[in-house]
Amino acid sequence: MDGHLRAYDARTGAIIWDFDTLRDFPGVNGTPARGGSINGSGPVIAGGVSFANSGIRGCP
Repeated sequence: MDGHLRAYDARTGAIIWDFDTLRDFPGVNGTPARGGSINGSGPVIAGGVSFANSGIRGCP
């Protein structure tokens, strides 16, 4: 719910990668979007790219 996508070391539990989604993003239709909490479906990885739903479009 804090808007972070993280990868953990399976052996130690240490965070080895972190991406904060709480920032502005360009929408695919040109409308500005803002990331935030991730409380829906989990991320999808395809073609070496990670996709995740985050935040809500159109919020100030």
